[in-house]
Amino acid sequence: MSYLFKTYIANGREYFSYGEDGEEIKKDFPFSESLMRILDLDWLRLDDICNRIDHAWRQLCSEKEQQYADAMLEGLDELAQEHFFFELTRMDWRDRLDKAKAKSYVDVIDLLPHKQLTWIPTEIHESQRQIKEILKLTLDVDIAKKDKRSPAEKLAAYYRNEHRDLDNNLLILYRFKPLSTKFEPTEHGFFSEVLYPQTVYDLIDYYLRENIKREQNWRVCKNCKRYFPMTGRVSAEYCDRAVTASGSTCKDVGSTKTWESKMQSEESFQNYRREYKRRYAWIRLGRWTTEEFAAWSKQARLKKMQCNRGSISEEEFTAWLKNS
Repeated sequence: MSYLFKTYIANGREYFSYGEDGEEIKKDFPFSESLMRILDLDWLRLDDICNRIDHAWRQLCSEKEQQYADAMLEGLDELAQEHFFFELTRMDWRDRLDKAKAKSYVDVIDLLPHKQLTWIPTEIHESQRQIKEILKLTLDVDIAKKDKRSPAEKLAAYYRNEHRDLDNNLLILYRFKPLSTKFEPTEHGFFSEVLYPQTVYDLIDYYLRENIKREQNWRVCKNCKRYFPMTGRVSAEYCDRAVTASGSTCKDVGSTKTWESKMQSEESFQNYRREYKRRYAWIRLGRWTTEEFAAWSKQARLKKMQCNRGSISEEEFTAWLKNS
């Protein structure tokens, strides 16, 4: 069995072509989406899948029966559903299993280096930590407002310094590795740098460095608190991840929150205006002096400012207006 996997970037999108025995599947996404999906992976879920594959591998080594190879293939299919980068892993191991089957699984230990699979969850988890650290220090659009250096300059400074966690342990930094790329024509009518990855980590490496080279802005979503690439408006504060069972995205939820906040603010403003007019009328009625109204008005403006800043709630502000 032969297989192919390649990827390149063109017109602000990521293009992928992969398949086995002449079959070709094509996918494309907005630039940086695949890296965002890597950050979203549940490494504990990966650990569960890889442990089941490893269990089947151990049984295959001892029993040499096809049912255990089939169990491995089922696990590999599951792994590929977690992120399409693992299609590369799936095709590689399908090829290895075919070769092992041709030898009646006699050399299964040599043909199937299972640690490549069992290490995936830990390596992905550590890669996520390292990537988030790099995004924070080089491409985070909010932090960049305070540091005007280019992402490449900030990355160079990052690798020059020692980095430790809260327990003062030296952190392992992301290691960029040599990649196998070719400069060749694509179906878009021009030449592009095309990556032919050997592992999933080649794909992660390629898209991380391309984000840095292209100075792609990232931001932490105000709703889900996860990083997302800012491929549209620079002012975007919410991502497009689906966060509800009905498919609503953070952007949808954020819009609702903004609308509710606006309505609350408008309601508090209306309450403020109503009370202001009522208290001002008390001067004509002789119930308040001008000085008393001025003192109340000053305090009311202060309370409204505190409400706008979130120091006090809408309910507290409304209660104060009624009882002042």
